[in-house]
Amino acid sequence: MMRCTQSQVSQGKKQLLEGASELFSKGKKTKDKEEGQAKEAELFQQIGRLQMELEWLKKSLSCSDARELCKLADHDHPELSVSRQCALLGLPRSTLYYQPTPIRESTLRIMARIDAHYLEDPCSGSRWMVGYLARDGIPISRDHVRNLMQRKGIRANHLSAFPAWLMSEPSQLQIWSGQPPSPPFRS
Repeated sequence: MMRCTQSQVSQGKKQLLEGASELFSKGKKTKDKEEGQAKEAELFQQIGRLQMELEWLKKSLSCSDARELCKLADHDHPELSVSRQCALLGLPRSTLYYQPTPIRESTLRIMARIDAHYLEDPCSGSRWMVGYLARDGIPISRDHVRNLMQRKGIRANHLSAFPAWLMSEPSQLQIWSGQPPSPPFRS
């Protein structure tokens, strides 16, 4: 064991009291400084990632149709996952992977018959089409015919069958009194 003199103990005690606050704060300051630098590096990394994502979005987002948005997703992007790309595009991931089911051959034949009947009579709607198809031996519901017509973009042209004056408001109709209408009053 080492022996210390009284003067060495008092001198050591004095130095300890003067520098004790610095001893404990230096370790804390270096820890805080290291933590701050780590946090700063993490934030710079996040800023870089967000800038890269923003540039990718600006380049990619020039349309809003789901099919077009699916084309923008890059499965081989080195830094952006497909999930993150879908989130940035506002596109569900299931939409990205969706494969439409092919139309059945029987449905295609029915659609061809609807086309043929529509070319013969453009005023016929889904009710008339059901009758035409029933005469051809195709039993089908009106709802199914309506859906197929909508899918093909076919609408009955009902308005051409009626004169324009029948389509106007009743208050605007003039009843024929046997004399021509008088011209509007001019001052």
